[in-house]
Amino acid sequence: MDLATAIRDLVERNAPPGVYHLTNDAEASRHDWAREILRLGGMGDVPVEAVTTADLRASGYDGPVKPPYSVLANHHARALGITMRPWRGALAAYFERARASVDG
Repeated sequence: MDLATAIRDLVERNAPPGVYHLTNDAEASRHDWAREILRLGGMGDVPVEAVTTADLRASGYDGPVKPPYSVLANHHARALGITMRPWRGALAAYFERARASVDG
């Protein structure tokens, strides 16, 4: 919902052409993301091991090379007054909607 709202805002504001990295606010590693999904899913006690890209490569992973620190930022959208709530709140809202549709 947050992404759809931000895209609508870009269209309504006649945003200039360009690349807009629309993402919820605050930083999260893939480890943070996985742990929060498990927590919200009621499985917060499941251990999640943080692994560096160097560790993955040493074990044979040959996927795309990514910078060690690569966070998307809404610089262009923010300049137009378009911001998004923190990712943890957005993820929690997603889980709430999913539960409501199942409980329905």
